[in-house]
Amino acid sequence: MPRGIILFAALAFALGAYAGAQSKPAKLGNWNRTPDEVAAGLHSPLPAEVAKPRPQRVFDAKFGTLAVTSLGSAAADITLARQCEAAHTCREGNPLMRGSAAIPFGLGLAVADNLFAYAAKKHHNRYWYLPQAATLAFHAVGIGSDVAAGAR
Repeated sequence: MPRGIILFAALAFALGAYAGAQSKPAKLGNWNRTPDEVAAGLHSPLPAEVAKPRPQRVFDAKFGTLAVTSLGSAAADITLARQCEAAHTCREGNPLMRGSAAIPFGLGLAVADNLFAYAAKKHHNRYWYLPQAATLAFHAVGIGSDVAAGAR
């Protein structure tokens, strides 16, 4: 079971990285000009080309990578913590993450952090990545303590 979750997280990470790497080719403003006109600067750009700002993509490679890694680290932390508790080598410190509520609560919280980061990035907040980075950091500490306690 834990290998399945880890493989799923790795697959989701790879798909997110692949989707983020796919980008649309840049629209060239010189498509209707001859090379001589472009070199001489005889043909000015159309007003519509200048007036249109290029919209910023919200779900880009950076966001996708952080989203997938935060969800993957949450899944790995929950899986390792449950194995560690089953072996009686450790105890979960967060009372909300104990027992059968760990999976829906932990993954739901990671999804909520990603939605919050998406909304922050959509509204051009400079610190949009902080919820995802915090989730990733907290679960990295949890994974480290679970591995140190003997979870396999």
